[in-house]
Amino acid sequence: MTKKLSDHYFRGIMDAVPDPIVVYDTGGRVKYLNRQFVGTFGWTLDELIDQRLDFVPAHEAEKTRENVIKTINGEVVLFETQRYNKKGDILDIQISASNYNDTKGKRGGMIVAFRNISELKKTEVELVKAREEADLANRSKSDFLAKMSHEIRTPMNAIIGLTDLAMKTRLTDKQHDYIKKVSWSAHSLLEIINDILDFSKIEADKLKLESVDFNLEDVLSHLADLVTIKTAEKGVEINFRLEKTVPLGLMGDPLRLGQILLNLMNNAVKFTEKGEIAVTTRLEEEKDGQVTLLFIVQDSGIGMTQDQMEN
Repeated sequence: MTKKLSDHYFRGIMDAVPDPIVVYDTGGRVKYLNRQFVGTFGWTLDELIDQRLDFVPAHEAEKTRENVIKTINGEVVLFETQRYNKKGDILDIQISASNYNDTKGKRGGMIVAFRNISELKKTEVELVKAREEADLANRSKSDFLAKMSHEIRTPMNAIIGLTDLAMKTRLTDKQHDYIKKVSWSAHSLLEIINDILDFSKIEADKLKLESVDFNLEDVLSHLADLVTIKTAEKGVEINFRLEKTVPLGLMGDPLRLGQILLNLMNNAVKFTEKGEIAVTTRLEEEKDGQVTLLFIVQDSGIGMTQDQMEN
């Protein structure tokens, strides 16, 4: 194959590569550059042939020098850097470089491929900015929820306290029923506020489970008070079944336990128009002072589809 023909094939292969490529001799002078280099950086081969290409920003000079040394020593390097184009704009570039040998097998210089990653870097910056803005908005929302929850709990506790006192006074049956419903509604609202406060704590990674002494019967009795009015209004019966083997004196977080069970029970009430709801507590395991309890909330409502259960 003649030199002219081999040069033709070489140029065809180089121009088929999607990234800009420059071939340097051992002295760092440009011997060839492909069509993509012209399109990305603006210089033509006629402008740079046998010239040193100085398009390295000062802040990238040391990194470039280190990688040139590695390449001369036989390494194939890949690194991110920046380069000027002919207009003076700075582009974000990924460079891969390696040596090549001449026809006699001696080192002939370097082949350097440039990948323009300016748009990718711009997108990364925008994503980071968007994530920071979303995190800030989320923190603001969580802080607002936490503050408002605390603010609302104070008057709610006052309402609950006053209704409890009112029910201990002389009332007609109708008045007692009204006050009891006010008390139940206040307790329900307080439970919702506690849920909101917990969500804001979870988002801020500040939620901690308590470990306090409590009586399981007290928790279940409180839940019964909250739910019974709803079930009575719908004509649905609710039964609590506490198996004899279940220990009543426990240590844990009664508030969170109550929240979970109340959510399940309220859901059962919502979708049960007739029949009954059963809340069963069963001892699963007792070992080394630890107990595992199983809570089962069953209802005669519409149930769930297989897809809903999988979700």
